[in-house]
Amino acid sequence: MNHHLGLAGQASLLALLAFAAGSWPAGAARAGQLPAAGSSYRPSSPILWTATPNVPGPVSAALSAPGLYFDATHGNQAQIFIGGNAGIKQAYRGDGKALWNVALHGAVQDRAPIVDVAGTNVVFVTSQDGWVSALRAADGTSFWPLAQGQIAGSVVAGVAYEPAVNVGGTLHDLVFAGTYTDSLALDNQLVALDARTGAPVWSFGGGLGLVPTAPVVDWSNQTIYFGSAAVTGGGGQGVWAVNTTDGSLRWANKGLGSVVSSIPNLSADGHTLYVGTVAPPGGSPTYTLNALRTVDGGVRAAFKAPSGVGAWRGLAWVDGSAVYASAGDRLYAFSDAGASGTLPLNTTWTKPYQGGPGYAGIPGGGTPLSLAAAGRGTLYVGGRDGAVYKLQAADGTLGGRLDLGSGTAVSDLTYDVLHNAFYLTTGGVLYAIDGSW
Repeated sequence: MNHHLGLAGQASLLALLAFAAGSWPAGAARAGQLPAAGSSYRPSSPILWTATPNVPGPVSAALSAPGLYFDATHGNQAQIFIGGNAGIKQAYRGDGKALWNVALHGAVQDRAPIVDVAGTNVVFVTSQDGWVSALRAADGTSFWPLAQGQIAGSVVAGVAYEPAVNVGGTLHDLVFAGTYTDSLALDNQLVALDARTGAPVWSFGGGLGLVPTAPVVDWSNQTIYFGSAAVTGGGGQGVWAVNTTDGSLRWANKGLGSVVSSIPNLSADGHTLYVGTVAPPGGSPTYTLNALRTVDGGVRAAFKAPSGVGAWRGLAWVDGSAVYASAGDRLYAFSDAGASGTLPLNTTWTKPYQGGPGYAGIPGGGTPLSLAAAGRGTLYVGGRDGAVYKLQAADGTLGGRLDLGSGTAVSDLTYDVLHNAFYLTTGGVLYAIDGSW
């Protein structure tokens, strides 16, 4: 089985789904129960509780999508981690109680993975002033020496992780992050750090533009995939595959255009990389979802969004041959059986919600969340209108719309399979939503 781990969290969610769904832990907020002190509960609502981060100055509306971890020492109690533009990283218990709050170097916008490193659960997070930080999930203290982790002047995307990588005869657990320096020197890098110490192990560069979204790693093939955007003035754009054992280039496809807001994702067999690009032929941007062969980076199939639709955002969610991806105000459903040519739309989506054949109308949606692995035929996605949408995966019809009243964009959702809850942020607030909604 291939193992893939990147920011977007599809691999993390599928790993969590291997647990049998359990009951909500005693004392947590469910319908008719009170939440922990410091959080807010709304009766007769699918909202279980809300919490507002303790940040200096005005609460920022831009909070990251939540990360999730189960504390095995306390009965698999959920712990939720968020970051924000105020430069904080904050942890909450599964009932909304604040656990710890850490001020980092700069704005935090990524959904951090939580990884077991030598028996310690560690939250790996990037901040926009160029740092990768490793925080103990239990209390937020630094897992690395405080001087370790600064890799550039700017980092905006989250990290990826691979354990037990043989680098020159020595095994390293590696954390990967890309830099974001807007310079015609094209001197950005993908950096591999030792997960235990924060020390640099290797770096890849040379003609590399901005790295705007998290990489994805195929552990089985020891390859990391990521996209880059052109710097101001042009150059450095493309999709890249790098050997995780030494940082050498496996392949690069520089002819696809820039990766701007699309997060790369792999098929279950590791043979296909899905990533959205933008290219400006004749000055008019073309937004394409590409299905690339991971063996050489060539395009096996692709779908160009119609003119005026807009950019691909977030991660293309993969459920076997079903692929779901957001572009502009549309959520597309594809059926990819491995053929070449145009990536085919799902023909069962004939009359989807507010859309047309093969797509539903979701204002400014991001990464869709499918619960097929949990035995549900539903998709969930947040919109820029402050609402969460539930769609039937079979045909794209609306199963529900939950307006949270923020009027601002909803983050990507995280699902807690053990406690049947969704976690998300919008309007500077962390929400826990009943999973039975």
